[in-house]
This record gives sequence, C-alpha cells and structure tokens, in this order.
Amino acid sequence: MVRRKRVTRRFPLDSPNWIPIVNALQSLCDLTGNRQLAAKDLTNALADRDVPSMRRYFSGWRQSPPVGAVLLEPDGELLPAAYWTEHEVRGWSEGSLGSFVARRGNMVAQIMGYAYFVWKPALAKIWPAAFALAAAPAAPRVRRTNDKRQHKGSPTQDAIRRIAAQEWPDGHEGIPIKHIIAGVSPKLSARGIPVPKRDTWLRALGRRKS
Repeated sequence: MVRRKRVTRRFPLDSPNWIPIVNALQSLCDLTGNRQLAAKDLTNALADRDVPSMRRYFSGWRQSPPVGAVLLEPDGELLPAAYWTEHEVRGWSEGSLGSFVARRGNMVAQIMGYAYFVWKPALAKIWPAAFALAAAPAAPRVRRTNDKRQHKGSPTQDAIRRIAAQEWPDGHEGIPIKHIIAGVSPKLSARGIPVPKRDTWLRALGRRKS
C-alpha cells in the first residue's frame, strides 16, 4: 500500500506528462522517417530504459491487470517494464478500439479497448529533439466576431476541439484524423462522452463543411 501511494504521487493519472502512445510514436516517426522503426525504438525504450508507461481501459472486455502493475484509480494501470518484453508497440492501430500495442509472437494480437500512455519527461531524456519540455504556450487570443456560425457545434464537437487543442497546442491541422481520433477518444470516454462517428470529428475539426 505504501509503495502504491508513493508511485501514484509520482505518476498521477491526471498528469499532463502522460502523452498518448500514438503521439510519442508520431514524434519518433518524424525522427526516423519510418513508423516501424519508430515503433521498435519506442518498444525498446519502454522495456530497457526505464520509461514509465500506463494504460487506461475505455471499452470492451477488461483484462486482469498485468503482474507487477500498479492501479491508478479509477481506470489506469501503471505498467512494469517487464510488460514490454511480452508486448510491443505497433506502427498502426486496428479500428477505433485498437491501441497500437500488441502481444509479441507470430500471431499478432492487438490489445483492444485500452489507451496507452508514456511519460514524456523520460522520453525527453532519451530523445530531447523530439520531446523537449517547452514552456506552456500562452493561451491563444480569441478572435471576436459577430458571425455565430464560427461557434456553431454540439457539446461533443466542443469537447473534441478543446481536447485536441490541449494535445496538439501547436496545431493539429497536419495530424491525420485517425491519429486524432485515437488520441482524443479515451479522454472523451473518461468524461462520459460517447465516441462519435467519423463525420462528427471532421465537422468539429473544420475538415468538413456543415
């Protein structure tokens, strides 16, 4: 119990230092130029270089926590490094429930219904060019307008825009929509908001006209 309290204080579930594994994968892909190499390097770092990782359950069948995992209430599990000797980061996800994580072996079985996260400060020590911890950006200035259409949207779309802005403070225009869906969906579910259809995402992010 004492160890669990110490760990949860050091790695709180709601810390902004946890970043979705798909974001880390994309940053490494920018360095390597290859998604498979990026996935391999990230897996090795998780298994061998003391990079904390955790996962959060959001849908489907919930597995028993891995041996050595520390529970982060209400739905998180801090994963031991040994977890990554039996699992690996994949370059691609399978569907909306895919996690970019699969069991190792000839018969690849991707873990479904879980969102995986990695500890950014640890990644920054290994790859400072990709994960340098910058000062928090100033809040963007809101452009005032009388055009009510600019703020048109459902509460779900508003939530998508807010979370996406937090995940990609420098802008998400160049991020593929499937990566945004993978990164934002777990946080929608954590807030009790059902994950919408793809069309809603496109409208929320201004990639399809209303």
